[in-house]
Amino acid sequence: MIFSSNIKYLRKLKKFTQGEMAGELALKNTAISNWEQGISIPDVSVALKISNYFGVSVNDLFSKDLSEGNYQGIAIIEPNTKVMPKDVSLISCEMCAQKDETIEVLKILTRTQQRQVDLLTSRVEDLEAQLGQKKKAS
Repeated sequence: MIFSSNIKYLRKLKKFTQGEMAGELALKNTAISNWEQGISIPDVSVALKISNYFGVSVNDLFSKDLSEGNYQGIAIIEPNTKVMPKDVSLISCEMCAQKDETIEVLKILTRTQQRQVDLLTSRVEDLEAQLGQKKKAS
């Protein structure tokens, strides 16, 4: 899964342990571990937090292999920095793009979660069928 490898890549790029990264993002260590193993994915609000922290778009976080040179980060404007009017329009455009990315991420997350639900449903059906066969055999 792309997200799993990206989150591990970004963590190692910052030279963080899973615990350090969890601390930076105010998350549990197990969340980072589960994401890196592909066991789960973050909800949208956490995905946005990760995106902002690492300076990578949410869309790229879920759809591009950042380890292949696709990670360039984005410039973050620090507080009390003088911003010229042309810069404000660029920031506004970025915000619009971020809204569009959020919609795309929601679509990706929905598809991913639906696949997980489908797998679980299939497993439950298999178990129910096995249980039915055992009852018939008794």
